[in-house]
Amino acid sequence: MNEIVIRYAVTVDTGITSLANVVEISVDADSNGNFDDPGEAAVARATSRWPATAASASVLPQTGFAPGKLVQLPFQQEDEKYASYDGLVLEIPSLHVKTDIVGVQQYNQGWNITWLDNQAGWLAGSAFPTWTGNSVITGHVWNANNQPGIFQNLRKLSYGDTVLVHAYGSTYVYEIRDNRLVSPANITSAFEHKKLSWITLLTCENYDEKSDAYLYRRIVQAVLVRIE
Repeated sequence: MNEIVIRYAVTVDTGITSLANVVEISVDADSNGNFDDPGEAAVARATSRWPATAASASVLPQTGFAPGKLVQLPFQQEDEKYASYDGLVLEIPSLHVKTDIVGVQQYNQGWNITWLDNQAGWLAGSAFPTWTGNSVITGHVWNANNQPGIFQNLRKLSYGDTVLVHAYGSTYVYEIRDNRLVSPANITSAFEHKKLSWITLLTCENYDEKSDAYLYRRIVQAVLVRIE
């Protein structure tokens, strides 16, 4: 086996995700560059075209458009495209949500989630979904086509409700432990360091016409309880 080093912003024991540091992780691959773990392979594919960055986001992304309007989206440039992973799917049974998870690159200003539509976006800089740590996954509350987004009803989730991540032949079952509103500038709450495998679902809430912005972010956090 050969050791391959990937430069990547990952969650570390600092109390918050590594927004200001790019660290190195080592994974094993055979002589042809194939990985034993499909999650490692997915991260390698995601980061192979993303430059390592020491981004320092000041606000959580605005995960929705103005209700009551149709928005013409700009063309998505090649370097803005999201990473795709075969078989990585988010499911929230009680909300009848089931959608692909894509990877959203981290820039100095944060994450551009303009083109998510009805996909869920894993925010680079948090733990990869199903890995140990806190995986931050965002979705629109309201889409550009003036239709409800996949995370419109996150507020309805309660303690003990399940969130599933289907990945590479297994289903990772998470149970909700917290559901609350935070300010857009509260990066720490969403990217809080976790020692176990957690996911944080993130969207917007309370659109304000005067400022043309959402006043709050809804975060729902769930911990891994079993793998099927």
